[in-house]
Amino acid sequence: LVAPPPAGPLVCIVAQGDPPVLGLLETSDPAAAVNLDYFLAALQVRLHEGREPWFTLDPCPPYDDPRNAFQEKRFVPDWLQGTRTGDVLFQADYHLKELSMGEYD
Repeated sequence: LVAPPPAGPLVCIVAQGDPPVLGLLETSDPAAAVNLDYFLAALQVRLHEGREPWFTLDPCPPYDDPRNAFQEKRFVPDWLQGTRTGDVLFQADYHLKELSMGEYD
């Protein structure tokens, strides 16, 4: 990034020039705003791991035992655990699983 974050609460990312250089601009449009913490975490994962960050909440083995109600948090990469980005990925996955099981009609 070529400039420090603007003082305003909402920022957007713009690409200018050829080759493009990323910069930050203040915006009043919430639809254009970017959470820099999430963006930078995703960018770090892409640069160092060559993939997107992800999370899944999966059943623990043995999978065929109906008495096993434990679930395992899986972050990729592992360092996402304990970050705000990892927390948002966990909350989103958990909520989608609730929706798929009819928790909210």
